[in-house]
Amino acid sequence: MGSKDFGGLGEELAARLMESQGMEILERNLHIGKLGELDIVALDGETLVFCEVKCKHSNQELGGFHAINFGKQQQVKRLAGAFLVGFEGEFRYCRFDAVEVVVDIEGKAEPVVNQLKDAWR
Repeated sequence: MGSKDFGGLGEELAARLMESQGMEILERNLHIGKLGELDIVALDGETLVFCEVKCKHSNQELGGFHAINFGKQQQVKRLAGAFLVGFEGEFRYCRFDAVEVVVDIEGKAEPVVNQLKDAWR
């Protein structure tokens, strides 16, 4: 599985989890100019959620959450700000979530999806 397919699997599983929690997925893989890409933008009641997704193999020492360092958090904040400039929907709050998907390297077990709501501010 290529890295693009691997990341796509993680984002698909994250989106399914969020939908199962009643969130409405507004955008996936949203490119914003040269700033970068938002993995998932969702609406959770009155809260607009910007979700960063990381997919890792089970044999990797550090999980996906470790890849969302301070620099990545700042990038997602800049992307969220740019998104909000053109957003016409209604919301009262914003939140930054993180989802890690751990895939069994041998393919013997189902992927494990872990979510951190309000992962950073």
